[in-house]
Amino acid sequence: MSSPNKGNPAKDCWDTWSRCTEWSSPGTGILWKSCENQCKSKGYATGTCKEVTSTCPLTNTAKQCQCSGKVSEPNPRQ
Repeated sequence: MSSPNKGNPAKDCWDTWSRCTEWSSPGTGILWKSCENQCKSKGYATGTCKEVTSTCPLTNTAKQCQCSGKVSEPNPRQ
């Protein structure tokens, strides 16, 4: 059983290795939306991949999809 003070490593790594990682890019558009399309489906104007500190214990930094410019209600069909 894991300590309540520590994160879930599997979830932390999954969240870190989102749609912005280079090795997962072949799945973009097939298995998941691109960063920009994911953000647009949530009602934002755009989304870009930015380097951030990683929560995954296997790496120090990672690219993360960050949405900006809220413009509309979410559209799950995009």
